[in-house]
Amino acid sequence: MLQNKTFVTILFLVLIGGGVVFFKWQQKQFIAPVFLPQSEGPSKASLKKILEVPRLKSEEKVTSSIPTTSQECLDFWTELQRLDLNDFSYPPRLKKFPDSKTCTNPPETFVQLQKEYAEQCGAFMAQIEIPPTKEEWETQAKNCISALYFFRAGISTWQHRDEKLSEISNLPLLVDKLALEFSKMIKGNMDTTHLIAIAERMLEVDPHIYGAAKAVLMGRVIDMATTKNFKREDDAYWAQMETLLQRAQNLNRGDSELAELARMIRTRAGDPTRTKQEAEQMIAQNSNSSEGYRYLGYAYWKLGDRQASFRALEEAMRLAPNNSTLRETWEAIHKPNADEHSYGINVNLGIHFDDLLR
Repeated sequence: MLQNKTFVTILFLVLIGGGVVFFKWQQKQFIAPVFLPQSEGPSKASLKKILEVPRLKSEEKVTSSIPTTSQECLDFWTELQRLDLNDFSYPPRLKKFPDSKTCTNPPETFVQLQKEYAEQCGAFMAQIEIPPTKEEWETQAKNCISALYFFRAGISTWQHRDEKLSEISNLPLLVDKLALEFSKMIKGNMDTTHLIAIAERMLEVDPHIYGAAKAVLMGRVIDMATTKNFKREDDAYWAQMETLLQRAQNLNRGDSELAELARMIRTRAGDPTRTKQEAEQMIAQNSNSSEGYRYLGYAYWKLGDRQASFRALEEAMRLAPNNSTLRETWEAIHKPNADEHSYGINVNLGIHFDDLLR
């Protein structure tokens, strides 16, 4: 159930091949970004290709109309935008990365992005040493690749800052703009209105971009979770959510996370009465559904029947004895200070880069 005290926890896992954002209904909290190595996805037109390609041709340069921007910074950014990240795949063909030390006074917009790039890629600015195995290489390079991608996305967005979103048809630029919005979310500076607008523009350019349709849904979920006066009985809102869900399902019915989101929509974000009905249907369809009993326990807890909640959760744990989340919930609701917020339901909704283009 969403309460005024609840917020949305955001964890953005950035991969060259895939990424995901998790949402969890719980007390206000932000988790720092975690970076994983690249993964190969099944999509032939995957975002991985868009992420890797150079942002500038060899004869093109980053320019600025701001007089205080140094030529050293412009040259450094040009080097970054010309990089082909496919050359960083194992075994790497790049010998070293552009050195950020040449840009000593970057604009405020780039200070944090450049700092993260310098911290994560510093070891690769002198000489890239090839480790003996692909796994070791990916372990060393994963944070650098992610920091580099965010930095490049920031440069691309800055270069085209005067262009109207409605007039942008360049898909790599739109992808960069979307990724930059996710990086802002990690820092707690959310602008879901802009994120949704970018994703909708991507769908105008190519209506088959599943990840964009999912990004719109994510933006709406965040809005819901952060609205103080959220009205669960707003029928128009839930009708709109169902329409957006249907659009995403039409593009990719194989995404199991949409089933979780559909359940959230049907229960109107954990309304206890609706959740109880949903749980009973899940159990009627499968008497061994640990998820069904978990949801039933949640509903009873929110309805104030703690003993019934204990019994339902105990059954869920019996059916799924290795589920650590169930055990954590059991411990939480048995604490002396347990309150109505102690029993939570996680909603996982992610953007997987390999699904952005299908």
